[in-house]
Amino acid sequence: MSNGMAFLLALILGGGIFGWWYTSEYQAYQEQIASLEESIQELKRKIASAKDVEREVEEYEAEIKKKQQELEKLKKELPSKLELDVLINKLEYLCLKHGMNLHDIRFGNLTRFEGYSEMQIDISVDGPFMGKDVEDDRGLLKLLKDLEKDKYFNTDVGMVNVTGKSEVGAKKVEVSASISMKTYVVEE
Repeated sequence: MSNGMAFLLALILGGGIFGWWYTSEYQAYQEQIASLEESIQELKRKIASAKDVEREVEEYEAEIKKKQQELEKLKKELPSKLELDVLINKLEYLCLKHGMNLHDIRFGNLTRFEGYSEMQIDISVDGPFMGKDVEDDRGLLKLLKDLEKDKYFNTDVGMVNVTGKSEVGAKKVEVSASISMKTYVVEE
């Protein structure tokens, strides 16, 4: 056998061994590498998605915290229990302050809702419709303004019926009024 033939035979034999190794071993490694790289890419996509969800959760938690702060603020503005004597004293004081005579107070039924209760209050008053000038604190108009400013009463959900009592040509206008409003109580 000549050297050329031995070299050719060694080359063919080496090529066969290389071909066998390439198909049986190397390709399997390549497939595993490709599979692992795809798995890594999928995990990276999941991480990115999880970060988006994490940001959303943080936004929701911030929104919840803001709503809880608003709720606590509102709870502080409303009475924590129904104290009728306090409400009566407030109404009497406000009527006296504005020169109105308080004739009647009627409390409706307490209606319970989730987290709070509300109750209808009806009062009957009479006195001047308004003061002599802007600085004068007397009159029905000033009473209504103070009732609405006071966090215990909500006149927006009620109504006011006013009847004039003065004669034609009188210097001051006297009125009788029925005022319906609501009060709210936070349930603890």
